Amino acid sequence: MRKLSFVLAVLLMCTVIFTGCASKEEKIYDYDLKEYITVGTFPKVKLDEEALQKAIDDAVKSIAEKNKVTTDVTDRAVAKGDTVNIDYVGKIDGKEFTGGSAKGTNLTIGSNKFIAGFEDGLIGWNIGDEKDLNLVFPEDYSNKDIAGKDVVFTVKINSIKTETIPELTDKMIEDLKTDDYKTVAEFLKVHRKENVEDLLWKGFLDSCKVTKYPEKETKELYNKTIETYKAMAINYYGTTLQNLVTGYGYKTLDDFFAETLANSRDTVKEEMAVYYIVREHKIEISDEDYKTLGLEMAKENNYKTLEEYENYVGVEAIKYNIYKDKIVEMAVKANAIDFDSPVETSAADKKQDVTTAA
Repeated sequence: MRKLSFVLAVLLMCTVIFTGCASKEEKIYDYDLKEYITVGTFPKVKLDEEALQKAIDDAVKSIAEKNKVTTDVTDRAVAKGDTVNIDYVGKIDGKEFTGGSAKGTNLTIGSNKFIAGFEDGLIGWNIGDEKDLNLVFPEDYSNKDIAGKDVVFTVKINSIKTETIPELTDKMIEDLKTDDYKTVAEFLKVHRKENVEDLLWKGFLDSCKVTKYPEKETKELYNKTIETYKAMAINYYGTTLQNLVTGYGYKTLDDFFAETLANSRDTVKEEMAVYYIVREHKIEISDEDYKTLGLEMAKENNYKTLEEYENYVGVEAIKYNIYKDKIVEMAVKANAIDFDSPVETSAADKKQDVTTAA
C-alpha cells in the first residue's frame, strides 16, 4: 500500500480540528491534464537497482546491528573503529581549561567527535599507555576563548573494545515479534517488495514533468494547510501560528509558507500524474476492490471499519490511494518483477566491525 500523500496527511490532521472538513466529495482536476503535465514511459518505469540493493542492505543491517557483539581487546594496539575508554587532561599554556578534561570517556576512533589529530593520535597505543598529544584548536572552534590556540592533551588508555555485527539469523527475526515475517527469507521478501514498490513509484513521479501548476488545486491545498496549522496553534496550543512553526524549527513564517507551497505543488504534481494515468489507461475501481482495499487501508491507519475511515478522510481520498496502488501494480507487471525469487544481500549482513560508540 502506498504511503499517505501530503494532501491525505493534511486531511487527516484537518479532521481532528475541523469536524467533517475532509468528507468533501467533489470532482477534482476535471480538465485536460495534458496542458499541465507530461509523463514518462508508462507502465515501463525504470527501477533504481542500486537504491533497491542499498535499501535491502540497510534493512538487514538495522536488525543485525541491534544484535552486535562487544568484545574486549587485550592483545593489540588501538585501531580505527575501536572504542577506547580514556582519561584525558587538556592544558593551554600549562594550565587546565574548563571542559578540557574528563575521566572514563568512551570514544570511537574515526567518529571525529574530538578535534583533528586527537583520535588518529591514539592509533597504535596500548592499554595503560599515557602520553601527550600536541594539537591546535581550529580557528573556527565554537569556544572563541580557545579557538586557534595550542593545546596539550595528556591521555591514558583504560580499555579497548570492538563491536561486530553478526549475520542476520531467523532468531533475530523471531525476536522482532511481528506477524509480517518470521524468518530471514520472509523478512527479505517483504522488504524487497516494499522497496521495489516505493522506488517504482518514485521513478514514475520523477519521470513526470509539470508544465504549469493549476491555480485552483494548488491554492486550495496551500490555504487548507495554512488554516489547519493556524487552528492547531490556537485550539491545541493556545498560541500563534508564528510561535507554532518556529517551535517546529522554521526560522520565519515565510520559510514555513515557502515549504508549504513547495509541498502543495509536489502533491498537486502527484495527483495530476495519478489522474492522468487513470484516465489514459482507463483504470477503474470495482466495488469489491474498494471494499477490500479500502478496509485494508483503514486498518493500516488504525481504523476498525471502512465506514469510520470514510468519515475521516472521505471516499475520494481512499480511491485516490487505491489508484496509486494500481499504478504501481502495473509498473511491477511491466518490469516483470518476481517477488517470489530469492533476495540477495551485499556486505551489510556479513560479519563486520562497526564504529559505533559503546
